[in-house]
Amino acid sequence: MKKSLCILILVAFGFASVFASGTEDKSEKAKVEEAITLEVWDSSGLKSPYLVKLVEVFEKDNPNIKINRTSYKNYDEILEKALARVATGRLPDIFRQGLYYTNFVVESFSPVPLDDFIAADKVDLSDFPETVLKLAQYDGKQVGLVFQYSVPLNFFNKDAFKKAGIEVRDVEYSPTIDEIEEWSAKLTLDTNGDGQMDQWGINYPFGGVAEVWRHQALIQTYGGTYTTADGRTALLDTEPAIQALDHWGRLALNGYMPVITWKQAYPTFKSGKIAIVAGASTANLTRFIKEVEFDMGTYQMAHAKKRSVPAGGNNVFILSKDPDKQRAAWEFVKWLTSPEGTTIMSKGTGYMPVRKSALRRPELMGDYVKNEPRTRSSLSQVDVMTPWYNWPGGSRIQYMLKDSFWEVMLGKKTTVQASKDVNKKVQAVLDEYFSKK
Repeated sequence: MKKSLCILILVAFGFASVFASGTEDKSEKAKVEEAITLEVWDSSGLKSPYLVKLVEVFEKDNPNIKINRTSYKNYDEILEKALARVATGRLPDIFRQGLYYTNFVVESFSPVPLDDFIAADKVDLSDFPETVLKLAQYDGKQVGLVFQYSVPLNFFNKDAFKKAGIEVRDVEYSPTIDEIEEWSAKLTLDTNGDGQMDQWGINYPFGGVAEVWRHQALIQTYGGTYTTADGRTALLDTEPAIQALDHWGRLALNGYMPVITWKQAYPTFKSGKIAIVAGASTANLTRFIKEVEFDMGTYQMAHAKKRSVPAGGNNVFILSKDPDKQRAAWEFVKWLTSPEGTTIMSKGTGYMPVRKSALRRPELMGDYVKNEPRTRSSLSQVDVMTPWYNWPGGSRIQYMLKDSFWEVMLGKKTTVQASKDVNKKVQAVLDEYFSKK
């Protein structure tokens, strides 16, 4: 009897032990599989179809990672919100920011370098164009990856060109600055004979930060740069910078380009009353194709002495300090920049895909590019693409530059005077910045 009782007790303890062990195992498993929610900030709009799809596909394939997106109106607003959170340590886990703020993001928020993640997952970096990888590098480290990138293009009205007797060339053609100005003169017309011009030759989109992007493109094509190689000396009063700004002054003061913001100009272009939109982003391609009311062509950015364009777009950074969230965030970043992810983004926007293999695979971007030749105007400029210049101090210098553009186009200052004045202001900011380093 005692022996039987002992056996029963041992069996009971055994079952209890197994049950407890099983419960513990399940508990640990549940803990490991507990969903991680990532806070993601961007400026693409919460209902943006391509981003909604990217998140849906990712969450389906990664059921233990949830994406909580917040979308702001532009890069400046995202930056302001992030700076306001620095003191509290409540930064988003993932953060998308314009290429012109890369250095500022690194210096202000210390994003997680991705080199170890890339090495651990054996990501084939040769599948990214080298010029694209460099856009998210700082001090030799891959501090982020490019999610979207673009170059400036010329979008034009083929019907207006033909009526004006201007030859329509291949999509990979890069017109000269002289050609652009000649075309603009021919395309500025009084179409109804009332003595007032009602078709303008050209518009460079103004009113946003990308004004400075186009300005950089023009300076580079005239053979110049914004500053000396060390970034300490402004070169806005040198000949290339003066020539670049003078191009805008000639177009505006001769009446070939209305001095209005892009918000005002776009309806005019869409209806066929502006013949060329010069230096507009690749990112506009999908929207323009859907909305313009004429046969639209594309060319490369115009050039003076050489072809050279800065990259536009944005990088995606990981800001989380939590190791588990960092790993989860890396999975999302990896998906966004995968051949499949970048295809969803590119077809949904017009931005260029960040993976070479996406362009080679017919089911991804291969057939799309083949059937939409206007995409080649941007893809054929990758070889002459440079980084968007990162001015120190956030947006201060950008607004100084923008003011100088409008002073010239409105005839308030000569190009030379405006260039000298803005160079002095910018140099003061650079001196202040480098004195603190």
